[in-house]
Amino acid sequence: MDLDMLVAPLTADEFIRDHWPNVPGCFAGDPARLAPLVESIPELASATSALEVFGDRVSIIRPDGFFANVADGKSALPFYNAEFTVLLRSAERFIPGLQRAIDQISGELGMPGSVFHCDIFASTGQNASAYEDASGLTMHSDAEVNLALLLTGRKVWQWAANEHVRNQTTTVLRGDQQVSKSHFRFADKLPFPTAMPGDAMSAEVTSGGMMFMPRGWWHATKAYGECLQVNFAMIGPTWLSVLTEALSDRLMEDVRWREYAYGITGTGGPRVSAEAEFGRLLGNLASYLKQDTAAKELLSGIAPHDAEDQARSGKA
Repeated sequence: MDLDMLVAPLTADEFIRDHWPNVPGCFAGDPARLAPLVESIPELASATSALEVFGDRVSIIRPDGFFANVADGKSALPFYNAEFTVLLRSAERFIPGLQRAIDQISGELGMPGSVFHCDIFASTGQNASAYEDASGLTMHSDAEVNLALLLTGRKVWQWAANEHVRNQTTTVLRGDQQVSKSHFRFADKLPFPTAMPGDAMSAEVTSGGMMFMPRGWWHATKAYGECLQVNFAMIGPTWLSVLTEALSDRLMEDVRWREYAYGITGTGGPRVSAEAEFGRLLGNLASYLKQDTAAKELLSGIAPHDAEDQARSGKA
């Protein structure tokens, strides 16, 4: 699998030009194009086949707010058959073909493969009268960038700009369900909304289609029929993580930065000495960061993807 297949009928270049990384988009795919994908990754033939091989915790979800976890995919099968939505996180750990797809797609997007993972959502679409809006997810906003490929079924998406939290680092729920206090620290506007904004967009995705949902957009979904969706999701890196990791690697080569930080919790003379030493180190660091070559040097440890190797990597 490559980016062209994922974003069809657009080309990879058109997708990167018009959508990546901040503009949502719905792409009407052809179910027939998925045949080679399922042939190369047989675990995606059905939700049952994916659950059978998944050996880690599975989340079971209902739109009325119910959320729980079970031990593994086989344990989740009864809940899946009882109309719960099941979520398999980082499924590439148990489905090697998804890891190969991640390696290909991340390279085309110019991002490290390590920041991508594949989540699988599945619901049966049976017993729809058991719960109101039996399948799907209520309004929320993700820290991930998501390319959601619908293998089977029909799903309606709603989405709207999130003016309340920018560049969030974890999932933000709607106001009446919000549980993480960390989001209030970064919020631009409070309270969080309890329903989708009136200007929300809407689109229907059918088998073979893909929804691109950038980081930090409010969205909600309703699933109809037997749905199986694979999300190619990216979280990070942030410029903060790039800076801190690159600086750590570089400064570790400097004997002065490897010295133990004596006195940092002391009082009197030890504390004064610690502040003075830290100040000298920061002064030298500031001088380095002002150099025109600093950005290039700090990014030098992150090797660009090799286009020729990528082209030869074997597209599923």
